[in-house]
Amino acid sequence: MLFNSIEYFLFLPILLVLLFVLKKWNRGWVVVLLASYYFYMSLKAEYVLLIIFATIVNYFAAILIEKYTKQKSKKQSKKDKKNIAKWFC
Repeated sequence: MLFNSIEYFLFLPILLVLLFVLKKWNRGWVVVLLASYYFYMSLKAEYVLLIIFATIVNYFAAILIEKYTKQKSKKQSKKDKKNIAKWFC
């Protein structure tokens, strides 16, 4: 399926309607993920392995980034408290 194909012009409105209908479900990312898997598989089935690999890598990278920023923000907030205390004393 290419962006300028008839299949894509049918695929996109169906996906958008589905997302709008499932808006209350609060899991639209699942629909988008499955739709992207379908989109890539329609071109060549082997691409699904690539996108699953990319999904897994990005998922764990996001977890590590979130963990690192939480640790960094805790350290930064301690520094900020010390600096504010020095400024007022």
